[in-house]
Amino acid sequence: MRDFSRGAYEGIVSLLAIKELIKILRELFVSRGVTDKTVWMREEGNLIRKINKLSGIKVIEGRPDERKNVTSTEDMMFGNISHDALDVMLKYGGSSKWDDYEKAVIHDGLHPMDALHVVIAVRMGCGKIVTFDHDFEETKNEVYPIVL
Repeated sequence: MRDFSRGAYEGIVSLLAIKELIKILRELFVSRGVTDKTVWMREEGNLIRKINKLSGIKVIEGRPDERKNVTSTEDMMFGNISHDALDVMLKYGGSSKWDDYEKAVIHDGLHPMDALHVVIAVRMGCGKIVTFDHDFEETKNEVYPIVL
């Protein structure tokens, strides 16, 4: 994020990504015993303000006028994006692995929201997607992941 702030990169953040960040923030608060919703709301507002202040970053909603790689309004409609996200999930099946926490073999791969992120990034003309999630490495032929 510091690199974005100083202009080393330019990029977009979708509202979908911000919603996922808010969910993660809430889960962190609860896991640390912070159950006061007013604290959550204050910190969510702080997070959004910090994202909006980053130079080189634009928050996008996925509206047709924001697109780069699409030719019609229909290309950005949820139904079309959703179908393409299903195709992404079917194309990249993930793998199975032992999980020490679960004490079981689990599926390791894209979640439905991950697939939506990939499709939105491609349609918005992004060359790279920045993430903490290693599952995006599987989709590098769609949009190159920078895993933090």
